[in-house]
Amino acid sequence: MQINNIVLYFRSDGTFNNTLNKTDWKTKVSGTYSIINNTVQLSFKNGQESKKYKLAANSNLKARLV
Repeated sequence: MQINNIVLYFRSDGTFNNTLNKTDWKTKVSGTYSIINNTVQLSFKNGQESKKYKLAANSNLKARLV
């Protein structure tokens, strides 16, 4: 079994950052996100393929949807 921990900084304006180990973590924008029907979709600025995650009842990202 493999566990992947994902840490994202979601902002109320619909943007997020996924590089929290950098000094500009508070202002850097890695992309945008949307939440529809308990599914979080991440769209990356750098051209990386977008990702979808199921949202658990406690608001944690539960599982990546393919």
